[in-house]
Amino acid sequence: TQTVYPKKNWSSFMLMNCAECTRLTPDYVNSASGLELHQFKWLDDETKIGALPLEWNWLAAEYDYKEDVNNVHYTEGGPWFEAYNKTDYAEDWWRDYFGIDKDYAPIRLERITEDVRAKVLPLLSLSSEDLIEFPWANKNNYQRHKIYFSAEDLERIYLSNPQWSYCERSCLP
Repeated sequence: TQTVYPKKNWSSFMLMNCAECTRLTPDYVNSASGLELHQFKWLDDETKIGALPLEWNWLAAEYDYKEDVNNVHYTEGGPWFEAYNKTDYAEDWWRDYFGIDKDYAPIRLERITEDVRAKVLPLLSLSSEDLIEFPWANKNNYQRHKIYFSAEDLERIYLSNPQWSYCERSCLP
């Protein structure tokens, strides 16, 4: 359980004016309590604490998912922990960690419905039928030869995503 205290999460992302931080000497930082540091007790005047736009310290799992944030703060645990590896922004974190090019649009399991609608369906022709028995829940039951898309639509998907095409064609039966 986390402790609730005033100014919680303010110090998780800061832009600092070093001229105002003269009390933050190594001796002070090594001897002050965590609360003293996180509640800015080292400032002579709290009016010197400014505000950043919320998108610069977006609290994962506390705020609703939003596409255009600048910094995500994992308040309870990040996607590198098994208990949090399917939470909002997990796929984004892993993409950054592995250096996956932003031009590729992965389908995130935690947002599969929205991502399929936004990133796959536009690739299909307007005359395409609705998806048939698409495995919306991840039950590891995808089969390459089961018909979810028409052959024409599948080829269009392959052409727009060659890395997935190669993996899907060479790795799946």
